[in-house]
Amino acid sequence: MRKKIMIRRLSIIYLLLELAAIGFVFLLNGCDEQQQHGGFTPPPMPVEVARVGVGSVVDRFTAVGSIEAGEAITVTSEIDGIVVDL
Repeated sequence: MRKKIMIRRLSIIYLLLELAAIGFVFLLNGCDEQQQHGGFTPPPMPVEVARVGVGSVVDRFTAVGSIEAGEAITVTSEIDGIVVDL
């Protein structure tokens, strides 16, 4: 009876070791660079190049539209009169 239990335990251990070895082989195969891309190599990315030069950059923009003030005030003089000359 004990001999059968020992044989069964050993066969389970051997089975687990075989499964671990097979899994390890699949893991190593998965690290192959060709396998990561599925055998497909994407085309090279197009780029634009230009010569480097020294110059100034003007920060300016043009826009068309209308604006509205957030607040309004009324400007009045403290005394009545007309400004004749400055």
